[in-house]
Amino acid sequence: MNKKSRLEWKFKDLPSLDAFQSRKEWEAACLNKVLETKGVLEILLTPKERHNLVIRAAAVESLASGKSYRQIGRELWVSPQTLSGLRKAVAENNYRSYASRHPQVRRPKTGRWFSESKMKSRRVLKHTAFGKPYFKKV
Repeated sequence: MNKKSRLEWKFKDLPSLDAFQSRKEWEAACLNKVLETKGVLEILLTPKERHNLVIRAAAVESLASGKSYRQIGRELWVSPQTLSGLRKAVAENNYRSYASRHPQVRRPKTGRWFSESKMKSRRVLKHTAFGKPYFKKV
């Protein structure tokens, strides 16, 4: 069996977008189908993403059992911020990143990765007669 036929076999039963009134409904139906299909997550997720998914699920289970943030953090190496986000996700039935929950905290990007003051005091590499370079301020 070649690669293309394996992919067609795994994803042939996904519903068509035309059959739904909204993209959210279609997305939910596709997610249910993907979760039902055995082995699809191994194909679609990187090892790091699978690790994060397992850690988050274990953290939610630990929160539900009443463990403290400190206990969970020691066991799973998860920060209190992550646990707080997961607790809020369970309460809201929707996971949102810190950046989407707090858009005012992020600084706007200026488009420059260096400041004007650093640009003025930049150094230029010069070669000497002895072959040793030295830096000259411009």
